Amino acid sequence: MSRIVPSIARRSHERSSSPDADLMFMEVTHRASADVIRLVIDGVDYKIGDDIWHKSFFEYELVTDTEDPPTTRVRFANVDRKSVGLLTRVVDPARVRLMVITSAYFDLSTDPRTVKAGYTIQPTYEARSLDLIDVTINDITVEGTLKSRDLRQEVYPNLRAIKSRLPGAHLR
Repeated sequence: MSRIVPSIARRSHERSSSPDADLMFMEVTHRASADVIRLVIDGVDYKIGDDIWHKSFFEYELVTDTEDPPTTRVRFANVDRKSVGLLTRVVDPARVRLMVITSAYFDLSTDPRTVKAGYTIQPTYEARSLDLIDVTINDITVEGTLKSRDLRQEVYPNLRAIKSRLPGAHLR
């Protein structure tokens, strides 16, 4: 991921006072379902492209930055029982993407908030490949652990250069 802060966010952050806020967006997907859970920390829905991001207030801790794979805890409201219920029935983890996007990209006079004409959204921060594991769900909240894959546990290379696959590599 690029570590470059988009110019619109940088200008907003460098002002002594700014009406712009940094918004946290969270997208939860699972390969067993076409349903996607999209949440934004704000009191209003947001529309990016054809997707609606539902207003929500979720809690999260900062992603760890240690020798171990990045990990954090997240808690959000049980807003869609059908989609969230799917998370309890699956064995493999759901995929989560977190994004921080400045409100300067959005027309704040509309409901749902829409992207201003001529703007292309560039997140200030984005974490893509997080897995939602250890999910607990009750009537009010969904809690879980977000964890990145531990690449140290991956078999590399996963395709071996054996004679049946690469006969030319074994010529004498």
